[in-house]
Amino acid sequence: MAQSHLIRTSEVAESSFYHLVHPINPANSRFTLPVGDLTGLTRTGVHFCRLPPNTTSSSMHWHSREDEWFFIVEAGDDAVLLTKEDQGLDVPTETKEEPVRKGDFIGFPARTRKAHAFKTGESRS
Repeated sequence: MAQSHLIRTSEVAESSFYHLVHPINPANSRFTLPVGDLTGLTRTGVHFCRLPPNTTSSSMHWHSREDEWFFIVEAGDDAVLLTKEDQGLDVPTETKEEPVRKGDFIGFPARTRKAHAFKTGESRS
C-alpha cells in the first residue's frame, strides 16, 4: 500500500492486515493495520484493528507514558471492553465488562492505572 494522507478503511483488503497472536496466550489475537505509518505520521501511532470471534485484543494493560484511545468503527452485539482498576498486587479488584457499540470513543489517559482490553464473542469486531 503506497503512502497517502487518505486510507479508506472500508476498502482495505484483509490480506493487508498483520495477524498478531500473543506468544503465551493465543486467545489474545488481533489483525492490525498501522494506518498512521501508512499516512506518514511520526508522532502518533494509529492502528486499524479487527478481532476474530472469541478472542481478547491483548492482555489487560495500562500505559505509564502515553494516552491510549479507541474509536469503534464496528462491533458485534457481544463485544465488550474489559476494565480493571490496578490498585497494587495485594488488592484484588473485579474485572468489569462494558458493551461497546459502533461509534463509541474510549480514552485512557497516561498514568491512569485502569487495565483494559477488548473481548469478542461469536461475532467478529
